[in-house]
Amino acid sequence: RVVNSTNNEPVAGAVVEVQNTNLVVSADTLGFFLLDKAPSANCTLVISAFNYEAKTIYDLNAMSGKENYLEIKLKEKTIALEEVVIRGANFHRTVESPVSLKNLSGSEIERMPGGLRDVSRVLQAFPGVSAATAWRNDLIVRGGGAYENKFFLDGIPIPHINHFTPQGTSGGAYGIINPNYLKDIDFYSGAFPSHRGNALSSVIELHLKDGDPKRKNAGAVIGSTDLSLTSDGYLSKKFTYLTSIRLSNWKFTATALGLPFKPRYDDFLVKLKYKHSPQDEWTFIGIAAIDYSEPNLDAAEGLFANKNNAAMMATINTYLRKITTTKQGTYTLGGQYQRFFNRSNLSVSLSRNFLYNSLLNHTDQRNRSEENKILDYYSAESQHTLQVQYNYRTRKNTSLLAG
Repeated sequence: RVVNSTNNEPVAGAVVEVQNTNLVVSADTLGFFLLDKAPSANCTLVISAFNYEAKTIYDLNAMSGKENYLEIKLKEKTIALEEVVIRGANFHRTVESPVSLKNLSGSEIERMPGGLRDVSRVLQAFPGVSAATAWRNDLIVRGGGAYENKFFLDGIPIPHINHFTPQGTSGGAYGIINPNYLKDIDFYSGAFPSHRGNALSSVIELHLKDGDPKRKNAGAVIGSTDLSLTSDGYLSKKFTYLTSIRLSNWKFTATALGLPFKPRYDDFLVKLKYKHSPQDEWTFIGIAAIDYSEPNLDAAEGLFANKNNAAMMATINTYLRKITTTKQGTYTLGGQYQRFFNRSNLSVSLSRNFLYNSLLNHTDQRNRSEENKILDYYSAESQHTLQVQYNYRTRKNTSLLAG
């Protein structure tokens, strides 16, 4: 569906073209269009309409047998009728950040070489971005710290986007967001938008897809690292949903490989969207992650021979004490209301995020009693955020933002 980005009204007659093919369709009076003969491979869509800026969606994955629902928002523009100049642009630019903004589609994230379908690892390939170590997802943008990055999920602030994140940083071992449901990412490495304050190194805005309003879908994928269960669809004509649950099997993989530790992670994602009318939208987002890692006693003892020797057992205990039992969890709950007017829109959102970390260690890992405890650490932090934002677009193509 093609709609106006300012007031959410349908863009009737918008032209949707599959690049490098003869397939062209037009949107109806409600902004809906249907491509039922799209190639079953990654394709590029070009959407254009009179008095609107053209938009290009790269690498759209048109899977055979699966219907993709897209809501495409076009920006109005002022046209000088004396002279019309049309130029194709390969990169998405905005007036606020014409150079520092980089946009990635969900398909590009999945196909990025070496990205492992992980948001942070994909961003590390950009100029000016580096990683602290090869096995972590810390984002070092323009020499700043990993804690200086700000993350937003559909406008809701979230503390970080990785599993096994040490307190005070934003990097970790693996991403907590299922890339299958990512619509696109806006990555600002400078000239941050005025409504994204307190950012020092970068602003990362992640946008989720909406649930399919016409059919219900479900899927399950078993990989080397986790089991993924996904579902999206509609609850009514105005109510759509999207859910994802991932349960890791690293614990079994680590045991089979004989690693000295057994990690486990689980994450959950849900998005509910209710369109009361074309001018009123309600969105609820919930995301949670749980991480746990403990010493692998069997594997540690297997590294040493002659376990009956007292000196050898002391060596095993010394080895195990270097591996701390860690538990951590995080969740973010947020709701957003959007009201669209003729040349403006109002957005109100309320969210809460919570994060806890726990560390535990003993002098003898095989006897975890209170007497043998040498480390017992717990910390928690939470944040409540209320955002009110009003965006007005003048007839001279000037945007005024207040909040």
